[in-house]
Amino acid sequence: MIFLAFNRGLLYNNLGDFMTDYLKQSGKIFFVLLFAVFASNMLVLSFSILTNSETKWLFYFLSQTFSFVLLILLLYGKMYSLGFKDSNRVNSGIIAKNLFKGFIIGFIAQIPSFIFSIVCIFLNTKFAWYLVFNAQYYSVLKAISGGVTNMQISPIRIILIFLLFLIVPVITGVAYVLGYKGIDLMEKFVYKKHKVD
Repeated sequence: MIFLAFNRGLLYNNLGDFMTDYLKQSGKIFFVLLFAVFASNMLVLSFSILTNSETKWLFYFLSQTFSFVLLILLLYGKMYSLGFKDSNRVNSGIIAKNLFKGFIIGFIAQIPSFIFSIVCIFLNTKFAWYLVFNAQYYSVLKAISGGVTNMQISPIRIILIFLLFLIVPVITGVAYVLGYKGIDLMEKFVYKKHKVD
């Protein structure tokens, strides 16, 4: 009833439908994020041979670029597919249209990481541990931290860290909308390239 009144049927008619759909999809994205963290740690280790004083900038650039591209690819494919399927379900009258679904799913999927960050700050844990569990933003976090060894950092730096939680919802939200509208960026890019050739 709350969800019906909140958005006049654009979300779901009851809490049960919300739980089974939104939370289910958010759970899938959460496990995708866990894989992204694992893969990003492997990338950081792979590029660690470049950590001497002369090539450290290259280490930070390559590890962050590859990790971020990997994160986008992992999230984009899954959310694009969901958006495409939902467009068919909307046209069939099975569900109601909600273009904000991808953003909402991304926010919900980030809740465990958000709580983990708060706990790390509250307990003043080692910053290195925080980097391990947020390796997809390794280089950005190193830059934000200013070389600290624990989570006792300034309020401005904490705000910058929490702003990183907006990245996943933006990716999932945009991917869902593109999928819903049937706009395949990869197909357009490949088609244009082939046409030019």
